[in-house]
Amino acid sequence: PKPQLGTLIFSNITPKSFNMSWTTQAGLFAKIVINVSDAHSLHESQQFTVSGDAKQAHITGLVENTGYDVSVAGTTLAGDPTRPLTAFVIT
Repeated sequence: PKPQLGTLIFSNITPKSFNMSWTTQAGLFAKIVINVSDAHSLHESQQFTVSGDAKQAHITGLVENTGYDVSVAGTTLAGDPTRPLTAFVIT
């Protein structure tokens, strides 16, 4: 089976940050790319890249009382992107 991401979980949500973690299914990843953008496009979106074996990230620099669209996608060792996991979180 192709490598893919499983479940996305948020925790420790504060006015300016949150923790996120994800599960993986099958295979290895070269990297994981996280995109964070506010739902109303009032603030600049942020992109974070973590190592392929990472299973969590701490996202900072957010704005209080703001809804964010979050997507997480893996890139396989062959360079193929996975289907992203998406979620909505409010600080």
